[in-house]
Amino acid sequence: MKTILLATNLREQTTAVFDWARLFAHQYSSSFLLLHVQQTPINVMSQSSDSDPVDLNTSMDVVVEAAYPAKLRQLATQFGREGIGCRVLLRQGNATEVILATAQQQAVDLILMGHDPLASIYQQLLTGSVALSIARRSGCPVLIAPTDDLEMVSGRVYPRTIVYTTSLAFDQPEPFTQVVEMAHRFASRLRLLHIQTDNQSNKTSADKRIAHFQQLMGDNPVELDRVNAPTVVSGIDWYLSTNPADLLVMTTHERDFISGLLNPSLTGRMISRSTIPILVYHLKADS
Repeated sequence: MKTILLATNLREQTTAVFDWARLFAHQYSSSFLLLHVQQTPINVMSQSSDSDPVDLNTSMDVVVEAAYPAKLRQLATQFGREGIGCRVLLRQGNATEVILATAQQQAVDLILMGHDPLASIYQQLLTGSVALSIARRSGCPVLIAPTDDLEMVSGRVYPRTIVYTTSLAFDQPEPFTQVVEMAHRFASRLRLLHIQTDNQSNKTSADKRIAHFQQLMGDNPVELDRVNAPTVVSGIDWYLSTNPADLLVMTTHERDFISGLLNPSLTGRMISRSTIPILVYHLKADS
């Protein structure tokens, strides 16, 4: 994990978001691309010099608020003092499309962004849909950290316990392998969570999946928790309320536009309500 795309709108309470970014950067010796997307033109000119670590996308006639370059340069300088390489990107356009395009162009390994689960419905429609769209469409993992935890003390985020949700039917080996490696790096406790609802695979296929997980875990025994619940969302909510965790890992499957309208994804519903960070792996439809 060499490059982390850290997307920020510079308006949210982002202490915890930046702390998660710092944590991953130090653990993986990663550098940052600090991206701010200006969605509407503002007729305010900004100043920059060749020595400033700011890349203005002048080909798109970007005009940004005067305070934004200064805030971003300040952040980049602070990250640099902490030993984290950082380049700042200012862009204009649709936030989702710009973030996804930048991630692809720069070949990033992780997108990290914030989301406020207690935001108003209007804010949810704007920022929530951005986080969900990126989680659904990104070719790399996406870490979405809540921004509303005002009691969070800077520097105290850490994935002591990672919960990996599994249907025991559709998971792919690559995401789980990466999560196992992550748990090893952070010396985290890794727990698998399966929510038992009416529509489930048969016991034979579930046993095969568990055996596969154990193979990927190596000598460490698989910790699998099963919860009976009316819905997967209610099951996850209950589990997390009784089993504190620091990071929730989910996979989301490729969906067409109509399917997304008629049947919002489980991952999307969890993103809109979770009070702990969610790490999302996007799986292709033919995976």
